[in-house]
Amino acid sequence: MKKSLLLLVTLFTALFAGAETIDNTTATWTAAADGITFTSGTYTLTASKAAGKTAPQQHAQYKDVRVYAKSTLTIATTGSNMKSIVFKIAKSGIYRQADMSASTGTVQVDTTAMTVTWTGDANNVVLTVGEKATYGREKNKNGQFRFIKTEINETAGGGGETGETPTVTEMNIVDLNALTADKANVRLKFTNAKVLGSHTSKQNAKSIYVREGGKAVILYNTGLELSDNAILNGYVDIDFKLFNGIPEVVKNNQTNATNLTVTESSEEAVPVETTIAELNAKKHLADLVVLRGVTIKSEKSGQYTNYYAVSGSDRIQLFGGIKVKDYVNGKSYDVVAIFNQIYKGITPEIAPTKVTEANSTGISTIQEAQKVVVYDIQGRRVQKAEKGLFIINGKKVLVK
Repeated sequence: MKKSLLLLVTLFTALFAGAETIDNTTATWTAAADGITFTSGTYTLTASKAAGKTAPQQHAQYKDVRVYAKSTLTIATTGSNMKSIVFKIAKSGIYRQADMSASTGTVQVDTTAMTVTWTGDANNVVLTVGEKATYGREKNKNGQFRFIKTEINETAGGGGETGETPTVTEMNIVDLNALTADKANVRLKFTNAKVLGSHTSKQNAKSIYVREGGKAVILYNTGLELSDNAILNGYVDIDFKLFNGIPEVVKNNQTNATNLTVTESSEEAVPVETTIAELNAKKHLADLVVLRGVTIKSEKSGQYTNYYAVSGSDRIQLFGGIKVKDYVNGKSYDVVAIFNQIYKGITPEIAPTKVTEANSTGISTIQEAQKVVVYDIQGRRVQKAEKGLFIINGKKVLVK
């Protein structure tokens, strides 16, 4: 019995030897000459200002370590040589993630897995943070490296991919909207899902908005080429990210369009009629919406001018999308927009795509149905608008 226990202890020691995990949520880094340092076992990590302008720091609230442009992170050991180091990028790190270089070995940045991985064979390696946020969403800003966890391995391949196809979880857009945390390896299934539109940022990051079952999601930089108004069936493998409260999916190693059927359509998506109060309550996330009879107001904030859709005491910022400064005139407007952002996870913002002058009732009157795509008030498509209230070209229309 004692021999068996000794064998088990020896086996587990061999399996887990040479792996060290440092979790910054529980680790306290201390001040160093021009930065901060932390020692765990035989390993010492030192973040230094070096040629940068700002000294590295550990964030007081979130505990992630932040190393700024042109600054360095040195990892050294008094034990066996390190073969791989995997850093988990902090959630906020996606904004400013820079390219990384190493004094020895190679470095790979993976913004899908949210990791920075060094591989090599050394007892000392110096990582340098790039000047610009090459991998971040704010690519025009100075680069940073924010990490929350470090895994150091003395054996090759530690913490990396196994090469096996991961187990996937089948979900649809409604399921994704029920998630409260990120989820990797999702098989996103589509059944007549509608592409609402798309937007490409100045940093060439593409967001595609898709609706199904009364819910929507953003396909962010997935590499999929999908036309506006297209109908989707089939599935695509992705990773789910809850970005500041907005549901979005990003590509992983399995993402491709092989099992996706795309049917082109000229039929425009119908925006969901809503209120500012509902949007501020974070309803209709990532969806195409329309606000009826709102006024547009401007407000100075330092050197910037912010614009808001206002209804009574409710207001929501109009950010991105089309320019709205010419509509600040006291008139009432119908604003079609994408609910694509919650600033810092707190304040909802929408990107206007169309602004038209509203009438006093919000309901247009026509004498007979026009030859256009028509929906009933429940959002179901109908062949012809008989007498009653219908949605035509995204507006409520009373047919007499």
